[in-house]
Amino acid sequence: MNCKALEPKNLCGIALIFWLSVSGGLALAEKLVVYTEEFPPYNFTKDGQVIGISTDLVVAALEEAGLEYQLTVLPWKRAYVQTLKQKNTLLFTTSRTIKRESLFIWVAALYPRRIDLFKLKKRSDISVASFEDLNKYQIGVLRGGSVEEELSAKGIKSLQAVNTDSSNLLKLFSGRLDLIPGSELTMAYELKTMEFSYDDIEPAFPLSNQGWFYLVANKETPPEIILRLQDAFNQVIYEGVRDDIRRRYLD
Repeated sequence: MNCKALEPKNLCGIALIFWLSVSGGLALAEKLVVYTEEFPPYNFTKDGQVIGISTDLVVAALEEAGLEYQLTVLPWKRAYVQTLKQKNTLLFTTSRTIKRESLFIWVAALYPRRIDLFKLKKRSDISVASFEDLNKYQIGVLRGGSVEEELSAKGIKSLQAVNTDSSNLLKLFSGRLDLIPGSELTMAYELKTMEFSYDDIEPAFPLSNQGWFYLVANKETPPEIILRLQDAFNQVIYEGVRDDIRRRYLD
C-alpha cells in the first residue's frame, strides 16, 4: 500500500486500518482443514463421527473462535505430511520433538504425554534395562510417529512400522511383536474395544513422562487465525471445558 500520495495525511491511517481489518477478515473466512488419526481415546471415529478427548477440545476451541473447518481422519503419516505441505491446515494429537520443533506452529497444549513400551505379562523372557537392550526385541511403532522418530534417532533398528495402534496390539497378542508403545490411558481404552484384557499387558520400559500432546498448524497459516485460535483455547480451558471432556470419556 502506497500512502504517500494520499491527502490529507490522516487518510493514510484510515486506509491502513481498513486494509488490515479487511485482510484479517479474509484470513479468518478461509476454511481450515483439520487433520487427525485414529488414536483413542484422544481422537477416533465412532458411528461415523470423529470424537475423543482431543477432538472435542479442538472442536470446542474452533467453535469458540468462530472459524470454519473440515475435520479429516487419515493415517498418521499422511496427515502429518499434508499438514507440512498445505496452508491453513491443523493437526492433532501431536507430540513435540526436537525434529518437529521448527516444522510447525505450536498452537496449543492439549494433554500431558506419557509413553511406555508395553509387553505381555506372560513374557518373562523380556527384560529391558536400557535403550541398548531394545535391539534384542521386535518393537511395533506407528509409521511416521514420534516413537519411531525417537527410537530411530537412538539407533534402534528392530522396529516394525504399522498404520494404526490397533494393528500393534493385534501383533503383540499374536506373538509377532515383543514390545509396543502406548500409555495406560490409550491401552486401556483401545483394549476395551477388542477381545483382549488390559490385565494381560504391563509397562516394560519408560520412553517419556514429560511434555504434552499438541495442536499444530502449517507454518503458512495466517497469524490472525493462530492468535484467534489460541485466545479461544485459553477461554475454553479457563471455563473448565477440558476437565469436563476428560471426565465424560474416562470417569
